[in-house]
Amino acid sequence: MFVIEVEREPVGHLWLVERRDAYEPTLVVYDIDVDDSYRGRGYGKAAMVFAEEEARRRGLTRIALHVGARNDGARHLYRSLGFEENEVAMSKPI
Repeated sequence: MFVIEVEREPVGHLWLVERRDAYEPTLVVYDIDVDDSYRGRGYGKAAMVFAEEEARRRGLTRIALHVGARNDGARHLYRSLGFEENEVAMSKPI
């Protein structure tokens, strides 16, 4: 767990988990959150760049995350950083 700070004040967090299983050694972004008043200023992007650097530092070959289908802002950010969508999850309220 990492704290996203602006001028030593916490404004969000980044939760990373290393996973080594049948897939490639992977750093998984379990959660990333930036306080509403700080969104759109590049802090989320900087945190994701940090996550990629952390994966390389650990010798991992892949970084992965899950994002909601309706979270257009996050999906745009991840695509701009080179992420590709490779899975679709579906549900239906009953």
